[in-house]
Formats: sequence, C-alpha cells, structure tokens
Amino acid sequence: MNFKKIIKSISLGIAICACVSTGVQAGQSNLLTYTGTDIWDWRTINDFSLSSSQNVTVYHSQTRNTASSSTYLNVDVRKYAFVGSTSQFEQHFTGNDSGTFSGNLSKGKYFLRFKSSVKAQKFDIDGSVY
Repeated sequence: MNFKKIIKSISLGIAICACVSTGVQAGQSNLLTYTGTDIWDWRTINDFSLSSSQNVTVYHSQTRNTASSSTYLNVDVRKYAFVGSTSQFEQHFTGNDSGTFSGNLSKGKYFLRFKSSVKAQKFDIDGSVY
C-alpha cells in the first residue's frame, strides 16, 4: 500500500508541475511584432501598452542589407512622455545578429526605435516584444 501512495503522490506532483509550467508559458503574451527592410533610422508603427509594471523581453533578429559587418543597429525601448519619449533600455546588435534583452517597464505606452551606427547603412529586421 505504501508503494501505491508513493506512486499517486509522484503522479500528482508531476501533474501539478505540468499545469503550473503551462500557465506560465501561456501568461507570456506577445505585446508587439515588427518587421522591416532597409532600416537605418526608424520606429515601430505600432505601440504597446502596459496596465501595470512588468518585465518585458525583446527578441530581435537582423540581416545586413547595405551595412558593413562592423555596423551596429541600436534597438531602443522608448516610453511616451508628456513631450516626446524617453529611453527605458536598449541593446546594440552588430552585423548579422539576433538575440534577446529584457527590462522592467512601468504602466504606460511604449514603442521601439531603431538607429544604425552609420547613417544610411541598412538592415532587414524582425522581432517581437513579450
């Protein structure tokens, strides 16, 4: 009988872990998706809003179009302000590159800004914020 109780306890523990991990993955919603070609100085057309503070991750991928291998593209998460916008966190991606970066954002409305380190050196980009 003890063996049956142990098996039931292990099974219940695995089932609870599976439900909890599925809930965490489902809770990570996609806030913004972007794509663009010939980008060297651009901002996302769409914005995203947060109703409360949360940690946000940006996944970014880029391919050099006319940019040299040493040229980087700065990806900047910006928050709308009373006048203009303010940078919240940013990351440089050099050449053909991809990766993620994260930061904690407060309640508000946001967009992404892209700027090449060399004027008119272009990239093709895509990514998402979640």
